[in-house]
Amino acid sequence: MNIIQPGSIVVAADGSPDADRAVLWAAEQAHLGRRPLMVVTVAPEGTAATNGAAIELARHWRPGIDVRGTLFRGPASQALAALSDSAHALVVGSRGRGPVRSALLGSVSASVSGRAACPVVVCRPGSVGRVQQGILVAADGTPESLPSIDFAFRQASLRDVPLTVAGDLPGAGPSVLALAAAESAAGFRELFPEVRVSVEPDRSFADEARGAASARWTMVVVGRRTAGNGRGGRATDVLEHARTLVAVVPTATDQPPAIRGTKDPSLAAPLP
Repeated sequence: MNIIQPGSIVVAADGSPDADRAVLWAAEQAHLGRRPLMVVTVAPEGTAATNGAAIELARHWRPGIDVRGTLFRGPASQALAALSDSAHALVVGSRGRGPVRSALLGSVSASVSGRAACPVVVCRPGSVGRVQQGILVAADGTPESLPSIDFAFRQASLRDVPLTVAGDLPGAGPSVLALAAAESAAGFRELFPEVRVSVEPDRSFADEARGAASARWTMVVVGRRTAGNGRGGRATDVLEHARTLVAVVPTATDQPPAIRGTKDPSLAAPLP
């Protein structure tokens, strides 16, 4: 499936309030990053009219962006995952109109975030348009966490918000967390000197990324695989309990194509 321009922002639209929030965020991201936007609607949850309404919503929010739409039939998670090979990012709501949902997280957002080849941004209720502390990202000092830190720096740069790097090694002491967080952020400071970044190993990522505390952040960024939690453990926990935007980023050890294996030319450079 190769119907989008490489490097596009892809957003799922089904006419639900959650999906509309995702469309607004995706339009802003396309505007800031000067990227094309593809609005995807999957039948029977949505129709061509639903897709057209979402396109108009995006154009009204950010006039002048390059936005197009397409309609698919079949499982939404399968269609979006296939598109992720060429996308810069997938944007979805936390729930939708589909018949199958989990109690806390929509089935599509849960499935796509666990298998997409590019970062997946899940727009939780109330997460668009609030002024908050900036971006929070988990760091464990391993190469696996570098793609999520890269994504977090890029978002902080695009949106001119501060970035906090928090250590995330279950059971580790403060000195180990400090070293892990500092080493993870070091190379990116030189690449993004404009980003106001603080390394706070004493701040618990797990606590900050869940529940009421998470509402203070503009976005929480987590790798799909994190140390000590197994595949998707931390990411799923954050997705289900965060009260803000959550970006789930494929890690360096995910099966290809992962973040550096996509067809998006802006992601082709080696990590520091």
